[in-house]
Order: sequence, then C-alpha cells, then structure tokens
Amino acid sequence: MKRNLRNILDLLSTKGPDILKKLLHKSLVALSIILLLLFLKSLDLKATNVFLEKVKSSINYEFKLVEDSKKIFSKGKDLLDDSKKVLEVFNLDNEPEYPAPIKGEIFKGYHKETNRGIDILSHGDTEPRAIAAGIVKDVILTNNKGYYVTVESEEIDHVYGYLSKSYFVIGDRVLEGDLIGYLGTNKDGQKYLRFEIIKDGQHVNPLKFIEFQ
Repeated sequence: MKRNLRNILDLLSTKGPDILKKLLHKSLVALSIILLLLFLKSLDLKATNVFLEKVKSSINYEFKLVEDSKKIFSKGKDLLDDSKKVLEVFNLDNEPEYPAPIKGEIFKGYHKETNRGIDILSHGDTEPRAIAAGIVKDVILTNNKGYYVTVESEEIDHVYGYLSKSYFVIGDRVLEGDLIGYLGTNKDGQKYLRFEIIKDGQHVNPLKFIEFQ
C-alpha cells in the first residue's frame, strides 16, 4: 500500500506538470471557442449569423444522429425478441440434445397449465435410462403413481415417474444411459413412464430436449 502511494506521488512529481499543462491547454482552447462564438453572435452580421446557424445545424445534426441510432437499436432489439419468440413457437431454435429415456409413443403430451410433463407408453422397455449424467436430487414414493426420481444435471433436472422400483437413492451419481428403475404396470396392463424436464426452475416441454422417435 505504501509502495503504491509512493509510486503515485513520484508519478505526480515527475508527470504532474505536463498533465496540468495539457488540461490547461484544452480548457483554454474550449474557452477560446466559446468566446469566439459569443463575439460573432454579438456582431449580428449576416455572415456571422450564417456561420452560427451552420454550427447550430451541425450540432443539431449530431444529436439527431445519436437519437436515430438509439431508435434503430431499440427497433433491432424488438425484432430480435420477436424472432426468438417465433423460433420458440416452432421449436426451430432448440435441436434435441438428449436421447429418449425409453422407446415408445407419447400417450399424453405436455401442456404448460394442465400437464407439466409427458406420459410415454412403453414399447417393450421396462427400465428407463438416464438421458444425462448428474446427481440424484430426489426420490419420492407416491400413493398411487409409484416412485419419482429426479436427477440434477448441469443444465436441467430430469424426472422419471410411474416406477415400481428405484435403483438409486438421494445423492447417488448417475451416468448417461444408466437404468433408473423399473416401470410399474397400469390398470390397463400397460407400462408407462412419466417424464419431466425442469430448466431454470420451470417445467418445460421435454420434446424440445429429447430426440424422441
């Protein structure tokens, strides 16, 4: 700290006069321009008035350029936001990143308000696989829908439900492709997987993230 202070004092002692001279010179130039403009205005001659009007127009033009650039930037931002919304609606900005947890077909699709995940009717698979590596965040046994296993990965949480058995407990490390548990059997004799994805604390449509065939 003392060394830094000493260096600053040394710098001011050696460079200080030059810095002050430069600041004084710039101040004098600016003051001279202002005095010149005031003097020309006081003359009230046609030539000086024309010159002053040109100076004023030039200043106004510079300000207009700044304002126009702000408007253009604002419009560009609005267009960018609109394009993101369009891409989101048509799912053009989000290529599938993860494999499907099981082979099957969508029995019940995602709905933001009424169904925050998807139900997959299994085509022979009895054990869903982890779509990404992570840590088991939660294992819940429900009254009538079996186990729900939540895996926390780097970018998303993925939830596997309707399991009659979980192969993991909270805190276990899961690798991509690991078997999560065993599917229970529904009243109709079929096996279903409840699958959800949570991103940034919000449930999202899993079909935007998994490559489902």
